[in-house]
Amino acid sequence: DRPLVLLAHGNGGHPELLVPLAEGLAAHGAVVAAPIFPATNRYGDSAGLALPDLYNQPEDLAFVRAALGDSANDPASPLYRRVDVDRAIAVGHSLGGATVAGWTRWGDDPQTDLLATVLVAPATFLNAPFGEGPHAAGPPLQLVHGDADSVIAVSVSEELMAVADDPVALVVMPGVGHSEPFEGEGVAAMETFRLVRGVFDTVTGADPGAWEAALSLTAERGNLVSSSGL
Repeated sequence: DRPLVLLAHGNGGHPELLVPLAEGLAAHGAVVAAPIFPATNRYGDSAGLALPDLYNQPEDLAFVRAALGDSANDPASPLYRRVDVDRAIAVGHSLGGATVAGWTRWGDDPQTDLLATVLVAPATFLNAPFGEGPHAAGPPLQLVHGDADSVIAVSVSEELMAVADDPVALVVMPGVGHSEPFEGEGVAAMETFRLVRGVFDTVTGADPGAWEAALSLTAERGNLVSSSGL
């Protein structure tokens, strides 16, 4: 059974913008699920329902994970014994990052059994309605942020890193804006893919040193790296 990677798009985003990331992870051995959030996708009602619907989106991720688990146990399904939802990673950008963080580090019953989370420019300043948080305890955490992000300040990721228990890492990409690290196939998006791949290999046990190696390589390419517990 392959581990599961959940991809959570941001407000005005869409899985069609994440194809290079999804295909790269699938080729690397993951089953990738990238749900379309009903109100916050690029074709949804972003003028009226988008931000309030943030608070439903963790349940959307939980639903997808559970449905894939059901399929993995169904001999009639093409996913039968092909995906292990108990070995899951969640990756989110912007509002999708707030979704993953709200699911795993906010509220009375956070989802702490994920193998890891990767948050790209997460809009966690919107997470107060999830309840108390962020909690220090949670899955291993990789944060990614561009220092030219005009939508969400790098300090948002820095503050979350300061709270989170080990292991945690932050990569800041000089001159990079809000969406480049997650969408499409540019240099910044490829850098994020390499980081996700390193996290994936480490937390699944495929290569325990892969996450740390990915951080070293991204630093060599000029990105700013902070880490603890790796």
